Amino acid sequence: MHQRHGRRRAALALLAIVALVTTGCSALPSLPVAASPAEAQTSARAQTQPTSPPTPAPSPQPSAPVTEATPISWVEVVERVRPSVVQIVTQSVQFDFFNRPVPQQGTGTGVIISRDGYILTNNHVVEGAQRIIVFRPGRDEPYTARLVGSEGETSDLAVIKIDAQDLPVAELGQSDRLRVGEPVMAIGNALGLEGGPTVTTGVVSALDRVIDTDEGRLYDLIQTDAPINPGNSGGPLVNLQGQVVGINTIKVAQAGAEGIGFAIAIDAARPIAEELIRNGRVTWVVIGVQVSDVTPALAQANNLAVSHGVLVRAVMRRGPAARAGILPGDIITALNGQPVRNVNDLRWLLKAAGAGQSATLTVHRNGTTMEVSVVPEAQA
Repeated sequence: MHQRHGRRRAALALLAIVALVTTGCSALPSLPVAASPAEAQTSARAQTQPTSPPTPAPSPQPSAPVTEATPISWVEVVERVRPSVVQIVTQSVQFDFFNRPVPQQGTGTGVIISRDGYILTNNHVVEGAQRIIVFRPGRDEPYTARLVGSEGETSDLAVIKIDAQDLPVAELGQSDRLRVGEPVMAIGNALGLEGGPTVTTGVVSALDRVIDTDEGRLYDLIQTDAPINPGNSGGPLVNLQGQVVGINTIKVAQAGAEGIGFAIAIDAARPIAEELIRNGRVTWVVIGVQVSDVTPALAQANNLAVSHGVLVRAVMRRGPAARAGILPGDIITALNGQPVRNVNDLRWLLKAAGAGQSATLTVHRNGTTMEVSVVPEAQA
């Protein structure tokens, strides 16, 4: 059985339940990208993949320092990252069948991303909380935190803020450089045990996973076999350089399934965190279509002209796509010249294009390729 540890249960689409693992402004900080060993030698920056979200311009506020990206031991990783990993305790009140108040408490994990107290965690850790309390390793006195903003529909991320300065900050890596089989470590407050965060190790099992839950579809997931336990939600997944490459979010608890956990890739989490800090919310850009991925298997079964792209299944009336003449059955393969291999590509490229700005879609229809101008709009 798949379980979700927290206030809600989520389900893997058509199969089983996925566990979202939990028991229960000042100037925008710049969340820097750590340099790889190759960069340290050549000072060359690699091009991001099409699915990599755009990063907003940094502000003067300093954040995590960039350190050497050379491999270190797991012991050194723990010593480097652990001070920036916090325990989050939430308090709320729910009402029973007789409308009597019932106090509720949950626990999860967060990671400090700025010296002045911004903390990245999961939306499901803090959702509905009336009070958020933060504990730092080695400090007995807790902080009271406020919710800055959250995005629970497609990323399950939230940012909270504590009133503090000169905090230890986690270094953010680059998840697009991960390789399957690379060792990783999950750090978090498993089961809410006293004494600070627990660490577990494993490898990157797969990349770019997408999971459907009854609360929405989660994109940009790293699959790992590093054990992710109740209370780990919102904690960092780190590489052997001590860099955060993901935010632990989900595990699968199903009979016959072992070692299947998921973390939100930091390349997707970073711009969402920055937008939450800047605006308190995340605005997605849409064109008013229902779509699904075109895969080689789907293309072969339906004799489609292309093997990758996004199939338009429905078009909303009076939406941007309808006004542009997009039809059900069309296959979108590019936006503004950038390849669209799947739905995740399309959502990030639309966000980069911006609402109210004319964009050009490359569309395949009945064996013909055409370019269509569309003006996306902000999601209501």
